[in-house]
Amino acid sequence: MTAEIISVASLSQVPETLLIPLVARAIAPDLNPDLGFFDPIAKAIVDRTDAGPDRFTRDRATMRGCIVRAQWFDRIAADFLHRHPNGLCVSLGSGLDVRAHRIGLSVSKGAEWVDVDFAEVVELRRRLIPPLAGAISLVADLNQPGWIDGLPWTPLRPALFLSEGVMIYFTPIQAEELIRRLCAAADKRNARIELAFDYVSPLMMRRSHHHLAVGKTRARFAWPLKRPTDLLPLDPKLKFLDEVDIASRSGPAAGIISLAHRALTYGRRVYAAAHFERDPDRERTSN
Repeated sequence: MTAEIISVASLSQVPETLLIPLVARAIAPDLNPDLGFFDPIAKAIVDRTDAGPDRFTRDRATMRGCIVRAQWFDRIAADFLHRHPNGLCVSLGSGLDVRAHRIGLSVSKGAEWVDVDFAEVVELRRRLIPPLAGAISLVADLNQPGWIDGLPWTPLRPALFLSEGVMIYFTPIQAEELIRRLCAAADKRNARIELAFDYVSPLMMRRSHHHLAVGKTRARFAWPLKRPTDLLPLDPKLKFLDEVDIASRSGPAAGIISLAHRALTYGRRVYAAAHFERDPDRERTSN
């Protein structure tokens, strides 16, 4: 009996962009075998839906960049749980990603994982992704207050918030407000948090309608960031840790663009991901 093909054609604007990294992960062994990335669940999801891989595969730079980005976020999450075995990982706008499966989430010491997304996406996750002990999905609009209170985030519990391919579609006000809200929630719990998200340069934002993959969706980049350190004034306890230059590792053409952009902008990235931490004791320590 042929399995039912689940339609993803009706996904709205930003949720529609989840198809880009999904396809990239599914075809990574064939398109970018040198990266050593394998996600059999992504392949199974594409096979069960009308995602239409050919729609995006022409954009080789983005397909490769999605894998470089996924591997970086995987390492951030795995390292966090190694340091905080009872920690909470929250994936903001997870789409159909299965990072908790890829890193081998272990609940033996109390770790938990929450995938947050719109109702239409969470329903797709329910239908397409195998359940995993310690991992749940939460329906929420990240730009609305209150959803943080629905997390299993107890006082003093370290938490990691990941936003892969999501905040780049926020307005500057929305992105900064989300960061402030997470910092305030950490203060309320006296908890250490880490934040990791990708960002686009002003140049990349202005040209999002020319982007080979994103241009095939109804979404557009909306939050330009020159340097990650520009966000430090949002909260005195926020500390920038590191970043990865995704564009420079996305193939020869993207590498040339990245190099030229850095030369013309005093080292700024055209497309990258940044990692921050917030220590509840930082302000007192610095004084």
